[in-house]
Amino acid sequence: MAYLEWTGRRPGSFWLEACLSEPVPFTASEFGSSIWEDVRLVGCDLANVRAHRIDWGRIELVNLRLIGLAARAAKGQDVLIEDSDARSAQLLGGVLQRCEFLGSDVLEAVSREADLGSAVLRGCPLTRADLR
Repeated sequence: MAYLEWTGRRPGSFWLEACLSEPVPFTASEFGSSIWEDVRLVGCDLANVRAHRIDWGRIELVNLRLIGLAARAAKGQDVLIEDSDARSAQLLGGVLQRCEFLGSDVLEAVSREADLGSAVLRGCPLTRADLR
């Protein structure tokens, strides 16, 4: 999946499975639910994406714009977020298991009522981040 235009889309649900995606703009899209399994996204733009539910399994998000991404319920297992910009992202509930943030900017990110207990953060600025 490469060079598709998804900016501003509003599908009720969005499913990605067993795919590699390079620069795809999802900017300002809204999803009722978004399920991704065995996915690697590189250089995509998910800025200001809204989702009621995000379910991620075995995914890699590399060099992404996640600024302002918001999800009311997030479930993730085996998630890698590397060299990405997640400033002001909001996970307002859910559980991320075996999740790694490597060299990603999480300034002012919010994870209220989300369980990030097993998350690993390396080289990530946490200024004003609310990771309760």
